[in-house]
Amino acid sequence: MKYLISAIFLATVGIVNGQQADAKSLSQMIADTGLSPEDFSLMNAATDALLAKGTPQTGQQQSWSNADTKSKGVVRVQGLRSNCVYLQHQTYPKGRAKPFEMRNRLCKDKSGNWVAVP
Repeated sequence: MKYLISAIFLATVGIVNGQQADAKSLSQMIADTGLSPEDFSLMNAATDALLAKGTPQTGQQQSWSNADTKSKGVVRVQGLRSNCVYLQHQTYPKGRAKPFEMRNRLCKDKSGNWVAVP
């Protein structure tokens, strides 16, 4: 869940679904997504796949799905700036009619590792 912290941070400042976020606990925000811990692991694995070969290109995407929870999603590169990549996560938790969207930014540190930043 290494990239989850960045996505949850963005949720707290209202960048999820284009709405202002109410003050909620971290556990409540995670529960509100409708995603399981395994779903988040698969979402992070999809992110890792995008970043595995260096800096991805805008528009590249990686899908994921969880046969156990029936949730699925796609991680898409929205843009690049300097040493950072801007990602959009569109998830389709089981039972939700509309997708749940999260965005985050990952930047390369001095060692060349991708780290989540606010």
